Amino acid sequence: MAIAIFFFSFTSIIANYSYGESNLEFISGEKNAKVMIMILHFMVLGMVFVGAVASLPAIWNFADLSMGLMALVNLVAIIILLPVALRILRDYERQ
Repeated sequence: MAIAIFFFSFTSIIANYSYGESNLEFISGEKNAKVMIMILHFMVLGMVFVGAVASLPAIWNFADLSMGLMALVNLVAIIILLPVALRILRDYERQ
């Protein structure tokens, strides 16, 4: 069971890091991408360290906070993209 948990956590960290890096490259552009990715490296290392030494309730609370913030960001993005989505939907229905 410990081996399965290790591989699950390891692949989750690598996948989320990869998503974050590609999103930073897209958002920040070529000029600022290296600086932003270096900051991401330190943030990921810091989170892995904190996750290894912190208490389990603190980890779960932080995970809940992170999920809530991620949902909030997604809701804002959905609201911003709503006019575009409705325009595309009307075009699709018209066809």
